[in-house]
This record gives sequence, structure tokens and C-alpha cells, in this order.
Amino acid sequence: MSALTNLSVLPNFKTALSKVKHIVTVTGAGLSAASGRAQPNTAHCAITLLSSSKDELDRIVSLSESISLITQNIDGLPIRALPPDSPKEA
Repeated sequence: MSALTNLSVLPNFKTALSKVKHIVTVTGAGLSAASGRAQPNTAHCAITLLSSSKDELDRIVSLSESISLITQNIDGLPIRALPPDSPKEA
């Protein structure tokens, strides 16, 4: 069973994530495939929310100092997933 379908790995992932200071997220077409390339999906929303809000980042990963999003996607879904009041610049 892959890690993507085995939800039992989530507590371990959350524990590991809670110990890092700098998070780098690299995404590609696989992230958008689940949404049918029409609307941002839950993964887009979660990643962009953490990327755009230090308060949200602190709430989820209290020790983290930064998060960077690197994407190959040209569909615009990561930007469209941002909350309306978030800056849209990289």
C-alpha cells in the first residue's frame, strides 16, 4: 500500500513536520490531477494557506519559520486556492 493511500502514516508525518524550521513543498501535475484541472482541491488549499499565512503556519507547525512552494503547474490552481485577502505575488 502506498503512503498516499495509507492514512496511518499521517500521525508520523505530523510529528516529523512539527520538528522542522523550514518547509519546502514541491508540486507538479499530480497535485492538480485529483481536481480534474478545473478547481483547486483540498491539497491546493492547504498548501497555499500555509504558504500565505504565518498565523496558520504557526498553528499547524509551531516551530516552523518559513514555507516555500515550488510548483511546475501552469494551471493557476495554486494561486486560485489562496484566500481572497492574500498577496498573489511570489
